[in-house]
Order: sequence, then C-alpha cells, then structure tokens
Amino acid sequence: MKMKPSIAAWTAIILFFYSLASAESLLIVNKSVEETTLSKEDVNLIFLGKKTKWANGQKINVVVLKQGKTHESFLNTYMNKTPSKYASFWKIAIVSGTGFPPKFFQNESDLVKYVAEKQGAIGYISPGTEPGDTKKIKVE
Repeated sequence: MKMKPSIAAWTAIILFFYSLASAESLLIVNKSVEETTLSKEDVNLIFLGKKTKWANGQKINVVVLKQGKTHESFLNTYMNKTPSKYASFWKIAIVSGTGFPPKFFQNESDLVKYVAEKQGAIGYISPGTEPGDTKKIKVE
C-alpha cells in the first residue's frame, strides 16, 4: 500500500526549503552603525547606492562579494537581481556618473574584516561564516 503525502506535508516541505533559501545571507554592519533593523526597501536602496547615509548622518560604506552562492542569494533575496544585472547596473552608473560602486571582495573573511574596521560599513555573509567584530542587522 502506497502512502501519498498530504497537502500539509507538502506545505511543510516547501516552507522548510524556502526558509533555507531565504537564509543564505545575513547582513552585517560595523559596530558604529546605530540601526538594528532595516526594511527590505532600505537594503535595496543602500546596495544600489541610492541611500548613502545612516540615520545619524554617517556615510554608508557598502561592500559585496564578487561572486558565489552567498552573493547570488543576497542579490536574489534583497535586490531581485542576478549577478550580471547587478554588475550591469553599476557599469551604467559609473559611465553615467550617477553612482559609486560598492567595494568588492573575493571572500567572506576579507569582507568581514573590512566591515569590522570601516565605520558605517555594511555587507553580507553566509549564515555559517563567523561575523567577527561586526553586528548582525535584521531585515523586516
């Protein structure tokens, strides 16, 4: 006798995998940043260079990974962009003089070190990466 999974079982499975996919990147900031939460819209504006100062007037220093699964997950979750679309956005902004791109890092450990040392910095890491001397920020 074959048993068929119930709708509730399928829903639970889908929600489990969705929660894993959406938790593939965590936002971290320098301890000088006073904010503890950001809206998804704020994250989008910050990483597109459209929001350049924190609430206290401090300059936002944006850092991103150059490539990889964490980079792809972050862009998909918060920016609704692919890595190539995000790169194209910044190429156009540079050529047109409408923006300054974020600082790019090859690996998460260098990104964490930079965020810990640079006032106003914000970046992202995978959940398994040690956040060092930074603080995690919640997105609502």
